[in-house]
Amino acid sequence: MQEKVAATESAFIQQRRGDVKPQHADARISSLSSIKSRAHALVGGAFDHGHVMEDVFQRVKHNKRFLEALHDGHLLPEEHTDEHVNLAKAQEYFRVENQDERLKKDKKNCARLVSKTPDLSGLTVYFDDRVQSDGVRPAMTKEGMTITVDILAAHIFVTMDPSNAPDRVIAAAALTGGRICTQQFLLRSGLGSSFKYNMALSTRRCLWMSDAYKSTYPRMTDLLQRACGLPDSRWSLLSSEHVFLQCTYDNTVKKGSKRLWRLLDQIALVTKHERKTQKDSLTIFC
Repeated sequence: MQEKVAATESAFIQQRRGDVKPQHADARISSLSSIKSRAHALVGGAFDHGHVMEDVFQRVKHNKRFLEALHDGHLLPEEHTDEHVNLAKAQEYFRVENQDERLKKDKKNCARLVSKTPDLSGLTVYFDDRVQSDGVRPAMTKEGMTITVDILAAHIFVTMDPSNAPDRVIAAAALTGGRICTQQFLLRSGLGSSFKYNMALSTRRCLWMSDAYKSTYPRMTDLLQRACGLPDSRWSLLSSEHVFLQCTYDNTVKKGSKRLWRLLDQIALVTKHERKTQKDSLTIFC
């Protein structure tokens, strides 16, 4: 007998319901736990760790979607359970707590990004040879700052262009942890751009300068020798190339047939010519 085909969609749906209803007249709604129990009984030992993890994933996903529906008001009254309502309240509590914590972190990060005006009161200032100090003396007096001609005694180094300061000024600022700036920086009581260095002398270093370097760069040699002798300096002057090489060797570790650096705390200052001709004997250059 040829099956009658429904002419419309509504007729098809009605016909399908009529075909299904007699087959499930005796069917009853089962609880999720009873379904899981029967499933475990059917599969036996085939239910392994992967199935357990999938079950956990599905339950977490189900709870998440259920809470979203509860929050959006899409659940029927009979679908509201005390368990899910309590879970929703706990979720909202932790959301507020996490939000407060995020706001605190955001405020803290923003505070770090805000440029803080440095306190210039009582500091000692060194002026580059190309800069006149007459124009900023009133502002310095107001802040209690003093002028020094000793480059290693200064906290602030005033130049025409901090990004292109003389090598001697950069070396002094880097060694002592000073700040390089312009006159406008002092006139505006620390507002504007400047370069602040960390104190290199606070890190242990061994320094050796060749005779050729000393004769070629006498002012820099004098600066470094005096810097090594400062009270807070952790730099040591080495007397000879032999001592430098021995110190370098002592700061390596042996690994198989090779020796590897353990600490990079040796500095050798040589001329360009020496660097080219003695690169096999001198190991570290600056």
